[in-house]
Amino acid sequence: PLTHHNLESNRISASWSDYLVDCGGEKIIENSVHTKILWNDRYENNIVNWQGYYAEVKQRQRGVFWPDVELNILVKMEPSESTVFADLVLTVDSTNYQANKKMLDGLKKGDGIKFEATVEGLGSEFKMHHLHAIDVTPTGTFKQLNDILVRESALP
Repeated sequence: PLTHHNLESNRISASWSDYLVDCGGEKIIENSVHTKILWNDRYENNIVNWQGYYAEVKQRQRGVFWPDVELNILVKMEPSESTVFADLVLTVDSTNYQANKKMLDGLKKGDGIKFEATVEGLGSEFKMHHLHAIDVTPTGTFKQLNDILVRESALP
């Protein structure tokens, strides 16, 4: 059952709070096998609409022979699982980045964002929850954020 993959992407109405109840860090530590099965069934490859706060960005070259740049946006959510780490990483592919470069480059720490994204990776105590952005939009809200610690190993 751990190799099950949703091949189709469906829009689901699950909120970030629902996700934490099903697949948050505490659930993973309590029973990682059960949490992985639940994640595979309910979230993997499905599309959510959530909002959070831009914390930081890490650019990533796709490879030596690829000039494309992807962004990994670190997002702080409410409720948050940590006082010092981002809650999830939102990958923006190079096409989406180029189409929205001015807006994405203009985001500042603490800016509210809403995003439509495909759920790609279940977080753990070593990796952040990973989503792939379809659309990112500023909300016009702002929240003062503490400094975020970034473990490069926690990124996709």
